[in-house]
Amino acid sequence: MSTSTAFSQSSPQSGLPRVRLRDPAELLAATPHLLGFRPSESVLLIAHLGADGRRLGRVMRGDLPPPEAARQQAAFVASAFPRDGDFGVTVIVVGRRDGPEYDDPAGLPQAEFVSTLTELLAETGTPVLQAFWASEIRSGAPWACYAGDGCGGELPEVDYSELAAATASLGHVTYDSREAMADVLVAPDETVVARRSALLDEVYDEFGPPADTPESVSRGREVVRSALRQAASGDLTLTDEQAVELAVALSVPRIRDACLALAVPAESADAVAAETLWLALVRCLPAPERAEPAVLLGYSLYMRHEATFAGLALENALEAVPDHVLAKLLHQSIRACVPPARMRGLGKLEGMESLTDP
Repeated sequence: MSTSTAFSQSSPQSGLPRVRLRDPAELLAATPHLLGFRPSESVLLIAHLGADGRRLGRVMRGDLPPPEAARQQAAFVASAFPRDGDFGVTVIVVGRRDGPEYDDPAGLPQAEFVSTLTELLAETGTPVLQAFWASEIRSGAPWACYAGDGCGGELPEVDYSELAAATASLGHVTYDSREAMADVLVAPDETVVARRSALLDEVYDEFGPPADTPESVSRGREVVRSALRQAASGDLTLTDEQAVELAVALSVPRIRDACLALAVPAESADAVAAETLWLALVRCLPAPERAEPAVLLGYSLYMRHEATFAGLALENALEAVPDHVLAKLLHQSIRACVPPARMRGLGKLEGMESLTDP
């Protein structure tokens, strides 16, 4: 089972204006904006925090299991969901009724899976407060409660809700699927990537791998500063020479580590410009060089509580460099739902003046 985690956009730490979800249908309609993408064929666990459970916390998503793996899948989900004094949890199943994998004599799809998951979560001290099913997360889609009692109906407006407007106002993008979110990290033109890979090979053949010397740090700092100013102006057109110079610069540990500081505070103009630049580099550099901007992008997204997208960026980094230490650390932290505030120190590394200083 693959899982991804994301912090609720309505948590106080994310800076999102408080939005009241008045009933289960509104909570279901909010899930794309909590995750950052529209879930499908998924099981979601949403933590409820506070003395009364009215504040939403982290969200975990996993794939729905086939019938023969329902108990194994439920055990995995129950063990993987972090517990941190939660008031309780809401379980949501998103999936259509059609297909043999959803035939269930108890009525709703995956009813046995939900029942088993509820039992196993209770054993860990995490009570399931409510469990819902929806065929899909779109306006007008049917939904129902696993508790029965005639609970259910049709989902309200999903794409133009109060929460959708609040997330959009902060610049958060809600993708139509997790796959659509991942596609943002894919190079639009592989010929460009191949050309830059060849150029990087020529640079390394002539000069060798970049060394962490005062000269390389000074040169790399100026290359990154120039690109950041360009990104801040809205210009993301990188020449082959710029892309290669940036790839070489970010491969110097002190340059890469100093770039982490740009992600804090997350709402700053420096953070916005840097994140834009890192994304552009992920989309135009080859492996293994794209691992460094992918890590920086993942960290920046993590600091903005965009944990699902951050996880995808870090997976991209690990595809490029499977043993990348920082990518592994951050990816494990996200999967464990470590609050971003506890990782802010990575963005305060000493040893080099700010990349944005004059």
